[in-house]
This record gives sequence, C-alpha cells and structure tokens, in this order.
Amino acid sequence: CQTSPTDQDGDGIPNESDNCPEHYNPSQADCDGDGIGDACQPGATDCNGDDIPDECDIAAGTSRDCNLDWVPDECAPPEPCGDLDADGDVDGEDYARFVAAFGHATGDPLYNACCDYDADGVVSLVDYQAWLTCYRDFRRHPSGEPRPPKPAPQPRPLDAA
Repeated sequence: CQTSPTDQDGDGIPNESDNCPEHYNPSQADCDGDGIGDACQPGATDCNGDDIPDECDIAAGTSRDCNLDWVPDECAPPEPCGDLDADGDVDGEDYARFVAAFGHATGDPLYNACCDYDADGVVSLVDYQAWLTCYRDFRRHPSGEPRPPKPAPQPRPLDAA
C-alpha cells in the first residue's frame, strides 16, 4: 500500500481524521475514548500482543485481572490456585471473595470472573468445588509443590486357614 501526503501511514484514513497518523491502524480502535488510537496510546502496555492496551483488555473482559493490578492474568506469574486476593496464599479472605461472588452471573456487578472456574458465566457450586480443591491442596502443600502420588494399594495377604 502506498502512502500519500494526506495518509502518512497508509491505513486509508486521511491524516486529519486519523487518530494515530504515524502508525498503520485502519480500525481506528480507541478503547478508552480519548481520541488517541490504541496503536499510539502513550505509556500503554500490551503484554499479550493483541494490539489492544492491557487496561482495555481488562475493561472489556477479554482478559482477566484477578488480583486487580491492571496486568492481564495471562501475562502475570501464576498465583496459587484459589488465591483470589493475590496475597500468595489461599485462606479465609479468598473464601470471602468467593462467597461474595457466589450465585452471580456475567453482567451482575457482584459477578467475579476469577471465581468462575468453569467459565460458564455463573459462579456456582461447580466453581465452589474447584475453589475448595485449590484450598485443600494449598493447605496440604503451601509451597505450591504438587502433592506426591498416592501409594499403590498393597494386596492383603490371604488368611491362613
């Protein structure tokens, strides 16, 4: 595609109406509505490389941010399973967050996608069972190391008659 003096980046949008005239961005995406295209957003990070600033991924719900640090979860080091408050453990505070979200669905202000382990849009008993498994595993092995395998059952000797 050849650029013209009126379309510096060759994206088909004239410079005077282009929200990011130095960077090819034919979609003119501007997720935060500030008039600066996502491709030119100053200081914006895009850790997952989807050409959408991280804060917009999180706000749109296309990326989770369970620990509320404005870094998409797929880009952050993994938290222990069940650690809903990102403090490095699975405890009563995490349980309280889960209970607050229980029974709520997508679109409800109390819905918490981080508690929706099966990602079906509703925090339900299935999700609680998943969280409880995480809690129990953490209590057994707080270092995050996997549980050792269970020993194989040993055959019982036959009783002598």
